[in-house]
Amino acid sequence: MVSGRQIFLKHNWFVEQKVNYPLIFLLLSVLTSYSSAQQFHSISGTILEKASNNPIQYVAVGLKELNRWQYSNNNGEFTFQNIPTGKYTLVAHCLGYTPFETSIDLQTNRTQTIMLQRLDLRIQEVIVTATEKTNEPGTSVINRQAMQHLQPSGFGDLLELLPGYRWEKQNLSEINSIKLRQAGDDLNTAYGTSFYVDGMPLSSDASMQGNNLAESGLKLKNRINVANGIDMRQVPTDDIEQVEIVRGIPSAKQGNLSTGAVIIKRKWGESPLSARAKTDLENKVFAISKGINMGNHKGILNLGTELLHYKDDPRSLLQTYLRNQSSLRYSNHYSIGQSTLSVKTGLDYLLTIDKDKEDPELNYGMKDEYRAERSQMDFSLQSDLHIPGDVSKNLEFRIKASHTQNTLTRNRLVALTGPQPIPASMEEGKYYAEYLPSRYEASFERDDQPFQFFASLDFSLSGKEHNLTHQFSSGVDWQTLKNFGKGDIFDASRPVFPTKGGRPYDFSTVPAMHTLSFYAEEELNFNMGEHYLKVRPGIRIQMLPGISKDFDMQGKAYTDLRGHIGYTLPMFQVAGQQVKLTLHAAMGEMTRMPALAMLYPQKEYFDIVELNYYSQTPELRQLYVMTEIEDRTNYSIRPVRNLKKEIGLNAKIGKTKVMFSLFDEYLNDGTLSAANFVSYTYNYYDPASVSSENLTAPPAIDLFSAEEKSRLFQYRQHVNGSELHKQGLEYQIISPKIRALNTRITISGAWFKTRYHISLPEYERRSIVYQGTEYPYVGIFAVDDSESEKKELFNTNLRFDTHLPQHRLLLTLALQTTWYQKQQYLPYDGTPVAYMDNKGNIYPYTEADQEDPLLKLLTRTFTTYHFDELKKPIDMGVNIKVSKEIGDHLTFAFFVNRLINYLPDYKLRTGATYIRSKQPYFGMELKFNI
Repeated sequence: MVSGRQIFLKHNWFVEQKVNYPLIFLLLSVLTSYSSAQQFHSISGTILEKASNNPIQYVAVGLKELNRWQYSNNNGEFTFQNIPTGKYTLVAHCLGYTPFETSIDLQTNRTQTIMLQRLDLRIQEVIVTATEKTNEPGTSVINRQAMQHLQPSGFGDLLELLPGYRWEKQNLSEINSIKLRQAGDDLNTAYGTSFYVDGMPLSSDASMQGNNLAESGLKLKNRINVANGIDMRQVPTDDIEQVEIVRGIPSAKQGNLSTGAVIIKRKWGESPLSARAKTDLENKVFAISKGINMGNHKGILNLGTELLHYKDDPRSLLQTYLRNQSSLRYSNHYSIGQSTLSVKTGLDYLLTIDKDKEDPELNYGMKDEYRAERSQMDFSLQSDLHIPGDVSKNLEFRIKASHTQNTLTRNRLVALTGPQPIPASMEEGKYYAEYLPSRYEASFERDDQPFQFFASLDFSLSGKEHNLTHQFSSGVDWQTLKNFGKGDIFDASRPVFPTKGGRPYDFSTVPAMHTLSFYAEEELNFNMGEHYLKVRPGIRIQMLPGISKDFDMQGKAYTDLRGHIGYTLPMFQVAGQQVKLTLHAAMGEMTRMPALAMLYPQKEYFDIVELNYYSQTPELRQLYVMTEIEDRTNYSIRPVRNLKKEIGLNAKIGKTKVMFSLFDEYLNDGTLSAANFVSYTYNYYDPASVSSENLTAPPAIDLFSAEEKSRLFQYRQHVNGSELHKQGLEYQIISPKIRALNTRITISGAWFKTRYHISLPEYERRSIVYQGTEYPYVGIFAVDDSESEKKELFNTNLRFDTHLPQHRLLLTLALQTTWYQKQQYLPYDGTPVAYMDNKGNIYPYTEADQEDPLLKLLTRTFTTYHFDELKKPIDMGVNIKVSKEIGDHLTFAFFVNRLINYLPDYKLRTGATYIRSKQPYFGMELKFNI
């Protein structure tokens, strides 16, 4: 059966980019042989704990410019040999200690003692907000200390620290999707953001939870994680050491994304036994962790578990969300001559339970229960081999296997309002059917078992020749997604929702999806006296090997070209302050592959009742049904593509840091679930044409008079047609610590302007009853006559972080202000360009049709204020956070968000006055270190 969209719509095929393979070899050409005239030196030293002067082992020590890394031995010692003359940045970091960084000018052999201080509130410099990553525009770094002071319940709480965002209460009873650089939100932004944990991607693409029952009354709306990206509720924060949120253009190493990347580094290393207990108005969190040094080069074992209990309304026992995450990780480092081998492996378990139950006393005595349980087990292994030399070499191998058991159950008492057939046929055709009971108990189970296998091999070369340092990186990764679930399991004779036409569906019959990716990237750093230039071109290629030849994506390679350039001017003075300016520009393409549920949706079943002979005598009743099946697979679906551009300025004025970033993003083929219509012709048998007076059995179908009828049926299909245009300015100013007040001031915020548009013709059927039947036409609206929406906001957050080291006290006062929010539907005509009748025929919509009493109803009508701009005025709130260390083992913290509010009333488009109010939200926590 050919659908109306297939008749009317002509697809714009994706123009495949050809890979410029010579570019890769050109990048390799910079790896020239090293000049024999250049001199080499060594850097050696010892790493000590500042308080005790004891050596610290397993500290990662590196030279940034050369990408040279190693780990301190049992005596805290390290040595770098064959280092060319020049200026470098020596860094050291270890779990539980403040990071160390210093600049060195290496002219001869050098010995360096590094003193690391325990990470607590006695240190002089504390950063508890997101900071912009050096030379990486559009990338925010959130460290462990900032997360602890924030007191999060889930990953979504961390977004408060990004430019343009403010505190929002997290609703953990539904999917918690990320949004980046936008006014409003949409699924394509969340779906296009990739999450990486220790270099390996999280994925929900193998889940098949979304099918034609998802939007019915299964209580699944905003709860299932299909085409919504990663659910941030399932990413606990207690095991995280550092987070990078790439809002701009990521490295070519990160792929299968169209928006940005979240790069999570977990805790690896020795650490004391730590326990955290938090409570607020809706959440209770308990977490415990420890890093155990096995001694004698046997490595380090990290253990941790976290439990969260959420209630939307603490007074109600009917809706809850539970999360338990446990992790067991082992790491070790081996010296092989001058080379270093790092090995890490982990086993992680995640359990979430989402429960909802209707109160029978408020539901007319009707039973209605929902439960979704997620059990996930992950195994990971990674090894990094670093080979020093004139040209340092790194070889990284990562492998991950993840299996999830999603079990959804739904139990309810069904009460029908009229006779309905049992929707049991799995094949097309006509048949005698049975009636459903007028009242029955129904049970539904969905067994969803997504499986992910990921493997990657990365190779990098880095070196220095005179004033040029360079790092060439390349790699390949493979991902397999498969679902082993039994799918939808229920008694077809007792469906949970009989009018929705659903059938049992075995997810394990869906083919596996494989993704193969390659990337190459070169980073060149030119030190030209007082000028500094950074150039980073990159290329990434993705394909779907093994996909059916029926899909247009089969055999195609999708190429992303990305580039970044940064230029640092010579330092100069203004009013006695040293000023350092760096200008940035970046541009890049990004590609996001479809999820498994987009490629293989469940078929749509239409049960058309041709005869409903409902006699008062049950033995005489007769039901005759025609079942039609529509394949919702879209073989023309394409990956989502996004083009991003960005320019920025980073400045350091004295000790004050300033960042401005201007961006433009255009995504024109995002995915959406679009309405489609198909016509079926059937026989209508008139029940009144047969009298029941002389019947002794149900009458045969040929006894009834028949009338041929046609009718349009709607189904939904994943298509490319969502358009998203983002523009904006982000800014951040971080002052030095004002010693007289022991306070650091941070000003951050953003201006976002976002346009949402559907770049496909729209099909719409009016909800009108005409002569006792549904309206017989569907209007078709051109792309320019589709509803577009633009949103805009301007935000500023002012933070005062007061740190009293002598009292081990940290207090943050944040004034979060949204100066305004705008929302407007862009004007359009509302007149269709064509229409479809009940037989599926499409006709142009003419001026004469606008005078037809029935066809003129297709024209969309609007209120006088529909296209008026809605502007929300200032929204200001004051938040307070306090952390106090009591001795060396106990930390007490509390927060009050929205303590003070300024929310003036405003006029809606209708002219009515909207009165706003926000209630304070507070919580506290205790943390023990032993």
